[in-house]
Amino acid sequence: MTFISEVSGLKAASLNAQYLEEYTLLAMHLKKLYVVTDTVAKKIEADAYNLQILKLPSIKIPKIYGFTKIIFYVLASALLSKNYDLLYVRTFSPPELMALWFCARILKKPTALVLPGTWLFSRLDEVPAGKVRVFRLILKLALYSASRIILYSWRMLPEAVKYAPSLDVHRITVVRNAVNIERFRKGVDRSEAVKKIAGEEPYIYYVGRLNEKKGVLDLVDAYSIVAEKLENCPKLLLFGDGVAEFMQRLRNKIKQKKLSDKVIVAGPIPNMEVPSLAANSLFIVYATREGEGIPRAIVEAMACGRPAVATEVAGIPDLVRDGETGYLVKPRDVNALADKILTLIIDQVKREKMGEHARQLVEKEFSYNTVIPKITTLLKELVDSRR
Repeated sequence: MTFISEVSGLKAASLNAQYLEEYTLLAMHLKKLYVVTDTVAKKIEADAYNLQILKLPSIKIPKIYGFTKIIFYVLASALLSKNYDLLYVRTFSPPELMALWFCARILKKPTALVLPGTWLFSRLDEVPAGKVRVFRLILKLALYSASRIILYSWRMLPEAVKYAPSLDVHRITVVRNAVNIERFRKGVDRSEAVKKIAGEEPYIYYVGRLNEKKGVLDLVDAYSIVAEKLENCPKLLLFGDGVAEFMQRLRNKIKQKKLSDKVIVAGPIPNMEVPSLAANSLFIVYATREGEGIPRAIVEAMACGRPAVATEVAGIPDLVRDGETGYLVKPRDVNALADKILTLIIDQVKREKMGEHARQLVEKEFSYNTVIPKITTLLKELVDSRR
């Protein structure tokens, strides 16, 4: 059994659609996969894939919604306990984590927890807000309770151990973040949605959350340096959303740098449009400062034969191999970021060669074809060992 925040199709601008895609493939390798949710935005026909959607009731009243969701998720874990052998938490928030703790400690069932990033471990010297403090506590309970913890990269381990020093590292394994390489591939036509934003012009892009930690302002600063040096600089497209205060800062910086015609804040993008966005770009830029695993956005771009310019954070160097599948720079180093962006824009031969290597690496290590069997084997081993 597993959880998902929302059952949605690829028209949604959310990772939930891709998680459901992953669950559908995983279910093909299992006798049954129950997917528990309280929000169904799109009905799916999944019985043929041994996947069953279980919709829980919800009380979507601000301030109590999260608490009631925890209760419903824990109750589902208990009431369905005879139907499943293992709980697999792939998309984690307090309700899923509390259900995992209950399943492991009270029901004594095997559990597996994916730790997709280290953003909750950053800035531990700062006093977090009340909700973040509770979230961290629940996460720590889940980490100590899970039968197996899955990281995308061993490079994430130091931060995890620093946060949870009593963590048994023998319960940790690495399974890569993965994408559908049939959907994300070279040669996808430029969709009408992408044309509406970029026209037929060349562009580089970023897709993800728009905030300080993601280094979006650093990216705009670096791009302004490139635009000064390059007369016909490709556009920079920024896809995603953020809180109102940051979005205003971002727009002010773009206006201040006189880049309003070159840097496009395009908003969220539906999942179904991302392959076209990636395949028709020059490359992706990911200037994150901290708190990553292996970002799916970079995997998607590289699956489409596009290299990346990214910061050396968490597991990113396992994917962006400096000089081979892209370039790495230190976080917040705006000048280095600008230099590598400029290099890849100018050098088409290098860009295409790196893109070929990027696709080959994704096919080998970051494809569902490789990763789903590894997850299946891991889950079966956990069930067999408990028996």
